[in-house]
Amino acid sequence: MLANPLGRVYAEALFGIAKEQGQVDGVGAELQEFLSLVHDDREIAVFLESPVLEPEDKVRILQKALANVASDTVTDFLCLLVRKRRIEALSVIVEAYGGLADEHAKRTRVEVHTAAPLPEGLHDEIESLLRSSLQREIAIQAEVRPEILGGAVVSIGDRVYDGSVRNRLTQFRRTLMRSRGYEDQG
Repeated sequence: MLANPLGRVYAEALFGIAKEQGQVDGVGAELQEFLSLVHDDREIAVFLESPVLEPEDKVRILQKALANVASDTVTDFLCLLVRKRRIEALSVIVEAYGGLADEHAKRTRVEVHTAAPLPEGLHDEIESLLRSSLQREIAIQAEVRPEILGGAVVSIGDRVYDGSVRNRLTQFRRTLMRSRGYEDQG
């Protein structure tokens, strides 16, 4: 399942606490926001992972920085990771937590990649169609990727449906090459 089972253990523990508090999605959003902050600001990542500073010094600074910004649950959890020197597993923990939260909410995340932004009506239509066919709540994450030229690439879990113009052109090229007696050359 996950490359880091330790990350899954931490995610399950946090999920249990958040579920008891009725804050599953709120905690998930805070974790994701903190992870984005760490990814966007290299100085924060260096600070958190630095072996030079003692964990308790990092915890004090982290508590001060997160006061009135993050919930006590998330603050305590991040401090625990720092104390246990497990903060480098945060990405894996957030991913595992997200999976647990989605399963709890009977929600499926769907990635839709298009060459241009999805019009609002089409976004809603895709969501409605998938909700009725999968019998689950749907969370669409739309991303613009001009390199696909047109059409869409839809990912649901580990399944990918590639209806992009780029994919169709690649398939056409392969068919043409085979019909001419050439081996597939890329």
